[in-house]
Amino acid sequence: MSEALRDQLALLPTYLAAHLQLTLLALLLGTTLSIPLGIWASRRPRAGRVALGAASVLQTIPSLALLAMMVPALAALGRATQASLGVTVPSIGFLPALIGLTLYSILPILQNTVIGIAGVDPAVVEAARAVGMTDRQRLRRVELPLALPVIVAGVRTAAVWVVGLATLSTPVGAPSLGNYIFSGLQTSRWCSTRSCTRSSTGCARAAAVSSSPRRWSSRRCTFTPRRRSPPASWATHRARS
Repeated sequence: MSEALRDQLALLPTYLAAHLQLTLLALLLGTTLSIPLGIWASRRPRAGRVALGAASVLQTIPSLALLAMMVPALAALGRATQASLGVTVPSIGFLPALIGLTLYSILPILQNTVIGIAGVDPAVVEAARAVGMTDRQRLRRVELPLALPVIVAGVRTAAVWVVGLATLSTPVGAPSLGNYIFSGLQTSRWCSTRSCTRSSTGCARAAAVSSSPRRWSSRRCTFTPRRRSPPASWATHRARS
């Protein structure tokens, strides 16, 4: 093993930890924003179409361009806050990458939240209303539990997207597994191949780690009614008759 390769492998834990930290925090923020927005959009169909349209437009922006747009936007915000509040907002590094990845994670979670709540059987909702549940109680006890598998599927999709897109945070100054890709592109072809292979392997493992617990939780959240066996007295009566 060459010394250069050994030095690069020594940086793998640092890059992987930074990649996972950025991914998990962006996914947490995206989930925190998208689920309440999806609940609000499911109650107001016209406003929901506007929200889904805006999230879809954000998804059409190339990821590298969106991350690059965060730098001048945060620089302008930093100048405004410095002049008025004396607070400096960093325009490069972790913050622009976090905001860009959070925006990218909104669409699948928002869309699945709206679809999951809209897919609840109206008869179940009407039964909950008939027993005297308020709107908040119906949402918390009936609609959200039934829509949870669909919402979790959206979170899984967003997790895979964010893990892959986090490699593009390197140009804005946030360390990630993308450091291997961009450093490899600046060297010889063989070094580039090895760097891209290391980064791709790390991203695949990170995607598997982020997706597996959600697959387990989506199975756990799926409601399957159990058939109860008839009482012994009833079975004896049927046998005699």
